[in-house]
Amino acid sequence: MKKIFILCLLASTILFSACKKNDGKKEEEVIPSLRKNLNYATIDTNTYAKNFLDMAGDSTINRSIGRTYHLMFGGLTAYIKTSVDSTRALSVTNLKNLYTNSNSPFTGTYVAANTSSLQIKNTVAASFESNEADKIRADISLFLENLAASSDSVTKIASNDKSGIISTGSKKYLVDGKGIEWGQIVQKSLIGVYQIDHIGNVLLANLDADNTNIVAGTKYTQLEQNWDKAYGMLTQKNVYGSAAVEGSTSGESLLGAYAWEFNPYHPKTNKAVNALHCAFLKGRAAVVNNDKAYLKIQADAIRLTFEKALASAALGYLGKWKSLSTEAEKAHALAEGIGFIYALRVCKLSGADVAFSDDIFNDLINTGHWNLTIPQVNSAESKIKNKFGL
Repeated sequence: MKKIFILCLLASTILFSACKKNDGKKEEEVIPSLRKNLNYATIDTNTYAKNFLDMAGDSTINRSIGRTYHLMFGGLTAYIKTSVDSTRALSVTNLKNLYTNSNSPFTGTYVAANTSSLQIKNTVAASFESNEADKIRADISLFLENLAASSDSVTKIASNDKSGIISTGSKKYLVDGKGIEWGQIVQKSLIGVYQIDHIGNVLLANLDADNTNIVAGTKYTQLEQNWDKAYGMLTQKNVYGSAAVEGSTSGESLLGAYAWEFNPYHPKTNKAVNALHCAFLKGRAAVVNNDKAYLKIQADAIRLTFEKALASAALGYLGKWKSLSTEAEKAHALAEGIGFIYALRVCKLSGADVAFSDDIFNDLINTGHWNLTIPQVNSAESKIKNKFGL
């Protein structure tokens, strides 16, 4: 099967320092360039790090912080899945520890996160004013509590007003008495208020970060580090989407998977991956070139791709709730859709906010799956389409 990447040649022009006369005034030293200038048209898209070297030929890339953020989210999601897989109740204490990275909660593949000072909770809603950020963080804590409460009934069969398992064939989902699958609400909400908010509204929105001085003890500037951290938070891979082949899923997880699946410009095609990966590459090259205008173009392109994908995912799952035939599949789709709707509050370039998100979220979550009506879902879809131009 055909691989997805295009190989381009890397071209660079060395910018030399010089001295110049200033209308007869004292000579002023021109600050030497930190990097070799990059040609946007010939960046090697089959890699990421190898494009970005200092004058000595050493890498200026460090994605470890972003990858740790991604790892922690994966660890939380993995623990949530253990309830249905093993028919064991989830510990609310352990859920909260995973949320705050307290008491070494990560195990197995995710154990390395325990030694980090990073955590999910204080990164959630980092772009929001403190009072609003605290409320969003408290919402996620409540969602975790609701999930743990539902899991106490993991050995029971769910029905209207009774939490438990709802199933179809080999597929099993844990829901509360309203038919809400809180595990999906947690995951999809965090894709927005944790990943997209921090990547888009914090790291890629702060384009005035220091790009003149090397951070002490490193080989990169703060602006370079911000961009690399954002890329690491999107994917653990050296190249986003590199596990994908023709006709397959992206091979990514969390935001990376949904940015592939619901890319609004080239849905489910190789171009979808190349467009996003190349935007990260060209933006990083713009950091090297101190080209703020082009940097903003790439940053906004990435942010809008995430926002449109988020809205498209919400619409996609609401549509599935209307079209699927079994109660289990419908409840599962609804929870994914509702989680993405909560996440829409981070879509600042598209004009969404907390009030817009809560208006739709509260109507659907308070009604629940069992009693939800098609007119309610139609209304939610209409609001999202109008806001995001979909």
